[in-house]
Amino acid sequence: MLKKKKGGVLMGRVSMPQGKGSQMHNRREYEEIGKPIPDNIDGSKSSENIILVDKDIRDAYREIFSSALEKYNSKQKRADRKIVDYLDHIQKSKNGEKPFYEDVVQWGSKDDFQTPQMRERAKEALVKYVEGFEERNPNLKLIGAYIHMDEASPHLHLDYVPVAYGYSRGLEIRNSLDKAMKQMGFQPENESRKNNATKLWKENERVVFGQVCRDLGLEVEPERKSERKSLTVDEYKEARDEMLGHLEKEADTARQAAQDARKELRAVQDKAEAAEERLRAAVAVSKGIQDVRQISPVRRTLTGKEVYRPEDLRSLKTAAELAKKATWERDMAIRAKEKAFDQVYSRDAMIDRLKEQVKDLQKQVDQLAPYKIFVESFQQLREHFQDWFINWQKQRQEKRKDRSKKRGFER
Repeated sequence: MLKKKKGGVLMGRVSMPQGKGSQMHNRREYEEIGKPIPDNIDGSKSSENIILVDKDIRDAYREIFSSALEKYNSKQKRADRKIVDYLDHIQKSKNGEKPFYEDVVQWGSKDDFQTPQMRERAKEALVKYVEGFEERNPNLKLIGAYIHMDEASPHLHLDYVPVAYGYSRGLEIRNSLDKAMKQMGFQPENESRKNNATKLWKENERVVFGQVCRDLGLEVEPERKSERKSLTVDEYKEARDEMLGHLEKEADTARQAAQDARKELRAVQDKAEAAEERLRAAVAVSKGIQDVRQISPVRRTLTGKEVYRPEDLRSLKTAAELAKKATWERDMAIRAKEKAFDQVYSRDAMIDRLKEQVKDLQKQVDQLAPYKIFVESFQQLREHFQDWFINWQKQRQEKRKDRSKKRGFER
């Protein structure tokens, strides 16, 4: 957790492991499983804790993703491509997704809670903050909200599953923190590791919680203003509909292109079949010409020239023209058929190359995943050190002031 100075609003990503360890801490189930209660927890005050939301994560995943999962699996012809359990799929994923995310929300520090009245006021602020959470953040589904009153400072543990919509491949609805934030309107300019959608969201939530505290008379030091305007629910829905409409247009375009390609292939196949039919007709006509040529002449002149009847000559000319035309059409259709099949083979080869490129990129991403975790851990450690160093400098300055005052009195 990131500590802030007195009177400030705390909202930090929890550092404890997710899963059973997190649930044990949030629900205070230490004694039930034979674990000792940590020293920082006052067991006599645990009855004052409040559980606002407490959902089983598997039930939550079935509720959120079951329809999208069924739709995806119904389209898979190969059993090895089906996803049996989406929660297990996320837990085994190497793409960095977590089954859920847990943040801690808190006002002030332990020095601010010397009276029961202040503790109750802080608890009221946390309750009000949770009440508006899902309405403010439609893409974050709460599975846990626990207010702990049995530690030095009242604070809230908030567990949520990020839900992103509108995927054209794979599951239409997925667990994706970054995309969930962006679909709620948190789109940073010049996006980087330090300037990302989640950071903008946290800044906005600090402002929201700070205002809740102020409304209850809790002093809050000025927060750094978020670069993003907070969206109302209606604005969010409008932005989401616009984005989904854009995605739907892209999907329609892709579907239309595929449909046109299938029509083109069918047309080529029809032309090829027609060409084969014309070829058979041309062969039949050629045989007809041979039959005409077998017609005996009406008479022979003194010079030996054969004389045929006019109707026989016309039949012979017509048959020759039909044979010539049928042969030309056959050759053109065969060339069109060969060209169409060449295009199909080229497309198949291009798709195979793209698949190989995707595999190579995925391997590179998998190789970089440990470095990403290391860098994030190092960054958290650096932030902890900076906070500690700032506090140490302040304490040092205060000690110097106290020494100066004492010296003044001594003189």
